[in-house]
Amino acid sequence: MACHATGYNNTPTDCYACHQTDFANADDPNHVENGFPTTCETCHTTAAWEPANFDHNQTNFPLTGAHSPLDCMACHATGYNNTPTDCYACHQTDFANADDPNHVENGFPTTCETCHTTAAWEPANFNHNQTSFPLTGAHTPLDCLACHANGYNNTPTECYACHQTDFVNADDPDHVASGFPTTCETCHTTAAWEPANFNHNQTSFPLTGAHTPLDCLACHANGYNNTPTECYACHQTDFVNADDPDHVASGFPTTCETCHTTAAWEPANFNHNQTSFPLTGAHTPLDCLACHANGYNNTPTECYACHQTDFVNADDPDHVASGFPTTCETCHTTAAWEPANFNHNQTSFPLTGAHTPLDCLACHANGYNNTPTDCYACHQSDYVNADDPDHLANGFPTTCETCHSTSGWEPSTFNHDQTNFPLTGKHRNRDCLDCHSGGYSNTSALCYSCHQSDYEDAEDHVRNNYPHTCEDCHNTSNWDDD
Repeated sequence: MACHATGYNNTPTDCYACHQTDFANADDPNHVENGFPTTCETCHTTAAWEPANFDHNQTNFPLTGAHSPLDCMACHATGYNNTPTDCYACHQTDFANADDPNHVENGFPTTCETCHTTAAWEPANFNHNQTSFPLTGAHTPLDCLACHANGYNNTPTECYACHQTDFVNADDPDHVASGFPTTCETCHTTAAWEPANFNHNQTSFPLTGAHTPLDCLACHANGYNNTPTECYACHQTDFVNADDPDHVASGFPTTCETCHTTAAWEPANFNHNQTSFPLTGAHTPLDCLACHANGYNNTPTECYACHQTDFVNADDPDHVASGFPTTCETCHTTAAWEPANFNHNQTSFPLTGAHTPLDCLACHANGYNNTPTDCYACHQSDYVNADDPDHLANGFPTTCETCHSTSGWEPSTFNHDQTNFPLTGKHRNRDCLDCHSGGYSNTSALCYSCHQSDYEDAEDHVRNNYPHTCEDCHNTSNWDDD
C-alpha cells in the first residue's frame, strides 16, 4: 500500500510521483532553486535517496578537455533545463574578440568546433579536407581569400563560380561558341586548367562501334546541352529509307536498337526471344505478319487476341457454353492448340480427398469464373442438416474446415489446442456449452468474462479494486491456488 494507496490501476512509475517531497526538500544542492529536472533517476538509484551521483559523460554532452574541471554553474547559471550545447552559446565573447584572424570581419561561421577543440580555445586549426570540399591539386596552396573573398558562409563549390573567366576565354575549342556546358569538371581537373580531356565513356552514353571515330560535331552540331541519346534522333533518315523491309510501311517502332547495333546500320537482326514475348513451340516458325498484321506497336500478348476463333469453335468441351475463361494458357500450351490439359493442383484451389474424382460441373455448374472456394458455398446443405451436433442450434461458425477435411464430411473432429485459446487444466474437460452458451463466434477469451462471479465473491477483490486480469494471480489448474 506504500505505492498503491489509491488503488492498483494506473499507478505512476516515474520517481517524482512518489519522491516529490524528497525533491522539494533537497538542499545540497537545492533542487528547486537550481532548476533541476524532475527525472530523479538521472542522479539517484533505488538503493537509497542519498548519496546521489551525476555522470555528465552519460548525457549527450560528455565533458572533455577544458570542460571537465568546470564548476556546474559555469554552464548552468540559468538552470539545468534546455542548456544549449552549441559552442557559440558559451564562447560568443571569444569569437567576437578573436583578431588573428578577425572572425567577425572575415565572416567566419559560428560553428566553433570547425577549428577549435575542447582542449583549449587556442591554438586552433582548420582542415579543409574534412569538409565537403577537400583541397586537391592547384587548389591546395591557395590563400583562403582567393576563394573566400566574400566570406566563409555559402561559398559556392561549383568550378564555374571561380573559373568563369577561364571558360569564356577558352578558344581551343571556343567553349562559348561551341555551347559547352559549364560543368568544368567534365573535362578539367584540379591539377591545372590545361591540358583538359573528355572521356565520353564516363558519360551516360559511352561510344562504341561506329560511334567511336566520329567527330564531336557529328552529334553535337546544335551544342552539347540536352543532346538526345535515342538512335532515331540521328538515324531518322536511315529509318525512312529502309526498304528491306520497309520500316515505315510495316509500321516498325522507332526504337532502332531493337534490331540494330552500333557496329553498323546493316546488317540488322531481331531476336524475339529477347523481348517480353519469347517465341516457343508453334509460334516459332510463324511469319511476322501472322501476329503483326496491324503493325508492331502495342501488339497484344494475351492468347485470346489471336485465338478467339479457336476458343469460339471449341466443342469438346464447348468453351462458350461452359463459360470457360479466356485465359487460354490455363489449359493450352504453345506446342499446339490440341491436346489441352488442365491441372487443378496448379491453381489456388488444389483438389484433395473427396474433391479429386468429382466432375467439373459439380463445382462449376455456374461457370468457371469467380467460383467460390469457401467450403460453405458447396456444403451449405450438409451444414444445415447436421444434427450430431446440430450446427444451426449450436450457432456453429460456417468455416467448415475448422472440423472437417476433404477426406469426407464425416467423421469430423475439433482440436481446441489448435486455436488461439488452448484448453489447459480445468478448462480441458468442460462441456462446450459451458463457455459457448451464446454461440461459437466471437467468444471472449478474457478470464473475467466467465469468472466475474468468482471475482465478485472474493472477499477483498472488489474492496481493494483489484484489476480484472484474473490470470495475474490465478491459473487454470485451481482458482484458489494463488
